[in-house]
Amino acid sequence: MQKFVLAALSAIFLMSLAGCSGLGSGGNADGENPSASADSGLEACMKMDIYENQGECIKGLVKKRNDASLCAKAITQDKKDDCYTMYSYDFNDFATCEKIVDSDRRDMCYWGFAENGGGPAICERLENQDYKSQCLSDAPVREMKESEKCAVYSDPSLADMCYASAAASEGDAAVCNNVRSAQSRDGCISAVAMASNNEKLCAALIAGQSRDNCYFYIAGNKMDLSVCAKAGSMQQLCESAINARRGLYT
Repeated sequence: MQKFVLAALSAIFLMSLAGCSGLGSGGNADGENPSASADSGLEACMKMDIYENQGECIKGLVKKRNDASLCAKAITQDKKDDCYTMYSYDFNDFATCEKIVDSDRRDMCYWGFAENGGGPAICERLENQDYKSQCLSDAPVREMKESEKCAVYSDPSLADMCYASAAASEGDAAVCNNVRSAQSRDGCISAVAMASNNEKLCAALIAGQSRDNCYFYIAGNKMDLSVCAKAGSMQQLCESAINARRGLYT
C-alpha cells in the first residue's frame, strides 16, 4: 500500500513538472511560445531571397499575426509598400495607407478606399491633384450636392458648365454665383428661372435680350399677361402668343 501511494505521488509530481514546462514562461498547452514562434517565422523569412520570396513570406506572416508593423522588416522599400497596401485592404484599415512611402502607390491606396464607400473625405488625402480631382468625381459622394462636386474642375469652362447644370437640377440660383463667365452666369440663372417658373430671377440677368427671353418663357408657361409686361422687346409677341393660345382653349 505504501509503495502504491509513493508511486502515485511520484506520478503526480512528474505530471506537475511536465505541466510547468509546458505552460510556464509565456508558453501554451502545446509547449509553443508565441513570441518565439513569431521571431522564428520572421527569421525564416529574412533568410529568403529579398527580390522574390521574402516579401511574400513577410506578407503571409503579417496576415497570420494581423500585425502591420512586420511590414517594416522587408529589406526594400518597394516590398514594404506592397506589404502595407496588402494589409490596408485585407484588414480594411485605410490609415495604413499613410505608411506607404511611394506617393503614387499611397494615392492609389487611398483612392481604393474612397471608391468603396470612403467618399470625398478620403479623396482629399491624395497628393496628386489630377488623381484627387478624378477621385472626387468618381467616388460615391451621396452626401455632397451636385454643385459641391463642381469644385474639382480646374478648367473654368468645365466648372461653369457643371455649376449651371447643378443650379438647374437643384433649383438654386445662388449656385450660379460660382460661374465665372458673365454670359454663362446669365444662362445659368435663366435656366433656374425657367425650370422653376420664377420670373423674379429674370431681373438678375445682365443681358437685356436674355432677360426679355426669360420673362417671355415664364409668361407663356404661366399664361400670365402681367409677366409679358416685363418682357421688353418681347412684350408684344408674348401677349399675342398668350392670347392666341387662350383663343384655342375657349
